[in-house]
Amino acid sequence: MLVFFGTHWDIEFNPSQLSIQKLKYQIAAHTEEATFKISTHNNNIVISFGDQSTHAGSFIFHPSVDKSLKNNWAWPKTRIMSVLNLEGEKTIKLLDAGALQITIDSGICVYNYIFKGIKG
Repeated sequence: MLVFFGTHWDIEFNPSQLSIQKLKYQIAAHTEEATFKISTHNNNIVISFGDQSTHAGSFIFHPSVDKSLKNNWAWPKTRIMSVLNLEGEKTIKLLDAGALQITIDSGICVYNYIFKGIKG
């Protein structure tokens, strides 16, 4: 059992609906991959699938973040997408040590989904 006592998140942002839709399309195009990676490049959040030995691709998920990530963690694409498909205001928080939190504010209730990164 994993117990989470809270943290100070390294990066926090509200993804646009367009970025979430782009992620859906990329997930559909990369059916052979179970995970995707999140990194920063030139102050942008970048999502990438695969590696140089497979069918690979990447795109800017969110621009203009003020911190960079040093570690490359992998995240389960179906679980992340199932949370991002929920209705409500979405906030994503990243911890360079390997945690991702998606908060959904439905207007009635606030849900926090925390994922542990997969070394990749």
